[in-house]
Amino acid sequence: MSNLYGQLKNKTVAFVKAMYNLPGSPVWVHENVLYNVIGITTGDTFGKKDVMTYLLQGIKKGYFGNKKTDSINLDYDASDLSQESNAYNMTYQVHGDYENFDGGTLQQKVSSARPRWFRKGTPVTNVKTQTNIVNALIGNEKGLSEEVSSRRRNNFKSFIRDGCPNLEVAGQKIKFKST
Repeated sequence: MSNLYGQLKNKTVAFVKAMYNLPGSPVWVHENVLYNVIGITTGDTFGKKDVMTYLLQGIKKGYFGNKKTDSINLDYDASDLSQESNAYNMTYQVHGDYENFDGGTLQQKVSSARPRWFRKGTPVTNVKTQTNIVNALIGNEKGLSEEVSSRRRNNFKSFIRDGCPNLEVAGQKIKFKST
């Protein structure tokens, strides 16, 4: 990670401020979404996941770099974002199947890891329940026939596109009324 410090030194404070100033959200957000929100990009020798790991480690310590020679101290308290209570009012959980995360643009490396899910503020539910609800809505629930799964995918697409479709949830048809 020390190599990342040299390459990201000028961007580190901006990334941390962006994380600190995120608005609250009642839902958990996949780390890929957070990368885009705070402006993390892939470098020549590192991927977005590497940058997030670097940021989480620095936030936990309260500084980035080598304390003795060259470091950036944070304006915020050192915080372990894997713990519920911290100065950022933000936390993350590792949840889900292993996914591929790209390395740097000059590297042909792909790493496999379970994704981190982030939230700021008080969540509606835990990550597992949220992903189960979403999977049921979009037809990725285990044990569904292909017909039901396909109908749910199409209903969900319609919901996103049109705003108020008829949905089937847990075998019940739900009609939304536009106001």
